Amino acid sequence: MIYMFYGTDSASKQARIAELFAKSKAEKEILASDEIESPSFLMSFLLNSSLFSDQRFVILQNISQKSELANYVIDNFDNVKKIPNITLIFSESELDRRGVFYKTFGKTAEEFVITENVLNEKLNLPQTFMGETFSLTNNILRGQNAKALQIISKIEQANFGSDDEAFRLFGLISTQLLQFLMIKSADGKTSLTKIALDMNAKSDYALKQLQNAGAKLSRKDAQKLTKLAADLDKKLKTSEIKPWQAVKRLCAGI
Repeated sequence: MIYMFYGTDSASKQARIAELFAKSKAEKEILASDEIESPSFLMSFLLNSSLFSDQRFVILQNISQKSELANYVIDNFDNVKKIPNITLIFSESELDRRGVFYKTFGKTAEEFVITENVLNEKLNLPQTFMGETFSLTNNILRGQNAKALQIISKIEQANFGSDDEAFRLFGLISTQLLQFLMIKSADGKTSLTKIALDMNAKSDYALKQLQNAGAKLSRKDAQKLTKLAADLDKKLKTSEIKPWQAVKRLCAGI
């Protein structure tokens, strides 16, 4: 499994990594970018088997800060994903949100996590443990729609109004709202662990976050939110609404 954690809040980052490590039977291995001699050295390191366990728990630090390493990982990402018996964590202090490295992990990582109080001075985004999409979805479920819209506006400005980013956010938020509906539909009769397994998710951690955020909402409320997402999706496909407008309308909630 591959995870991406980035941001300046090292305490939150380490807490989540510690949680993952506690579930692992492997020894923790840490490799910083300044210790990596070449891209081939990195791949050789990842492919090496542990002498003490058939599982590995590897943390790679600030790979994106070296362009040759970042490009190598991106170009060989399919091969990296196929490495067996490894939990691979990319831990980054900084990450260009407009770069290919960011977008590659945003689409494929098991968890893509922002761990910082301030993403950068221009964004001034609030702290979020499961990335900006969870921050947005949590605000929607908590009825804090004005805060969600404020975050969206800042993300839009930071991405220069890129439609690709809007489509990405809309898809992720819609998926999380659908997951929330599944939680509410279970009505406590099915465990979050079972729901996660049915969704082919590796953990129920994300579902717990959604459950807590929407504790005051009913199943009917969840159905209204998912219907809103579906209606907006249809309008997006027929170009009746612009991507960022759809995201903002979804964040305005019901």
